[in-house]
Amino acid sequence: MMLRYFLKRILWLIPTLWIISVVVFFLAKATKGDAISPPRFEENMSLKQEAEYYKSERIRMRLDLPLFYFNIHRASQTDTVYRIPERHREALLSLAYHCNNWPKVDRFYAALKKAAFQKKISKAAFNNLISSYHQSSLKANKSKWTKEIDSVPVLKKRIIELQSKHLSLDNYLLNFKFYGFDNQYQQWLIRVLNGNGAYSSLQQKEQGKQLLRALQWTLGMSLLSLFLAFGLALLLGLLAFKPAFKQFKPYLERIFLSLYATPNFLMATILIFFFASGHVLKWLPLYGIGDASETDGTFSLIQLRAPYLILPLICYTYAALAYFFEQVKGNLANQLKSDYLLTAQAKGLSYFASLSKHALPNAIISLISLLGSSIPALISGSFIIETIFNLPGMGKLSVEAFLNRDYDLIFTITLIGAALTLLGNLISDFAYHAADPRISIYQKEKAK
Repeated sequence: MMLRYFLKRILWLIPTLWIISVVVFFLAKATKGDAISPPRFEENMSLKQEAEYYKSERIRMRLDLPLFYFNIHRASQTDTVYRIPERHREALLSLAYHCNNWPKVDRFYAALKKAAFQKKISKAAFNNLISSYHQSSLKANKSKWTKEIDSVPVLKKRIIELQSKHLSLDNYLLNFKFYGFDNQYQQWLIRVLNGNGAYSSLQQKEQGKQLLRALQWTLGMSLLSLFLAFGLALLLGLLAFKPAFKQFKPYLERIFLSLYATPNFLMATILIFFFASGHVLKWLPLYGIGDASETDGTFSLIQLRAPYLILPLICYTYAALAYFFEQVKGNLANQLKSDYLLTAQAKGLSYFASLSKHALPNAIISLISLLGSSIPALISGSFIIETIFNLPGMGKLSVEAFLNRDYDLIFTITLIGAALTLLGNLISDFAYHAADPRISIYQKEKAK
C-alpha cells in the first residue's frame, strides 16, 4: 500500500512540475523588454539593416516559433502574433483592438515597413507611427509627419483606413489555434532540462556551469546547516530536560527566542564585526571561499575553505536551530505526560534513559515533516548570506541575474527552487514513514 502511495506521489510530481514550468515560462514572457540584445552601433544602422538583424536573431533564438502548443485569442487579432517583433507587438495589438480589425493594421504595418526600408520616411517618423497605441495617437503622429506621409500614397491610404470606424464583434469573439509541438515553450523547457536557460551556445555553456556550481554550493551549505541544526536541537532539547540542566532551561529558551527573532543580515554583520573585521578579533576571513588550485586534493580544499565557511554556516543554522529546539522541547514536554513513559520509569528505567529511548523517537516524528518545508526557507535565506559572504551559490547568482536583468536565468532558478521544494516534501514523507512504519499515509489519504 505504501509503495503504491509513494509511486503515486512520484508520478504526481511530473504534472506538478510541468504546470509550474508553464507558469514560470509565461511569467518570463510577461516581463518587459526584448530578449534580443540591441545591435552595436544601432544608431548608425538603417531601418532595413536593423530589421534584418532582429529577424536573424529571432530565428537563431527560435523566437519566430509559436509561444505555446495552442493559442486562444480575440478574433480581431492575428494567430501569428509571435512573428511580430516584441518591440512592435504591443502597440500593433492595441491598435487592432481599438480598430477592431486586424487586416487593416497588418496592411498599415506592411506599408509602413516598406516606406521605411525604401527610405521614403525617416527613422523618427517610423518609430513614432509604429508606437501608435490608439487611433487618436495615430492621428496625432500623422499630423506631426504629414509631409513625409503625403509622399507615400499607399501609407497615407492605410492610415486613413485605420481612422475609419469599423463595427464588429471580433473583440468579443475568441478563436482557438493549435500550433503543434515545435514552439518556444518546448524549446525553452529542453534548454532548462539540459541545465541551460540562455539562447546562444556560448551563454548556454556558461550558464550550465554557473547553475551546476551554484546548486552544489547552496545545496551543500543548506543540507549541512539543516542536519547540524536538527542534531544540535535534539541534543539541547534532551539536555534541557535533564535534572542537572533544568536550571538553564529558561535561559536557553530566551537565547533561542532572541536568535529566532534576529534577521540573518544583522547576525552576519555582528559576526563579521566581532570575528572577522579586526575591530575586535581577526580569527576568520571576511568573505569568499579562498583561492584553490586544480592540484589541491579533497583534504587540502577542506582545510583551505573551512575557515571561510564557518560564519556563513552559523548564519544558515542559527534560526533553524532555534525553531527546531522549540519544537523538540514542546514535543518532549507532551511526551512526558504519556502513560508509557511513566510505565518505563516504574520498571526501573531512569528518567533520562526513558526520555532518550522512548520519548525522543516519538518526539522526532513530528519534526521530520519540518525538514522538507525548511529547504525553501534555507534557499531563500541564501540570497542575503551568499551575497554578504560572497559565496558562489544560487542566492548570489539570483541577485546578479536580477541586477543584470537576466530574466532567463532568474526564471530558471525559480523553476529549480520549485523542484527542490517538491522533492524536499517527498523526502520528508519517506522519512516520516521510515521513522515510524506504523504510520500509514496511504490509509489516511484514502480515508479523506
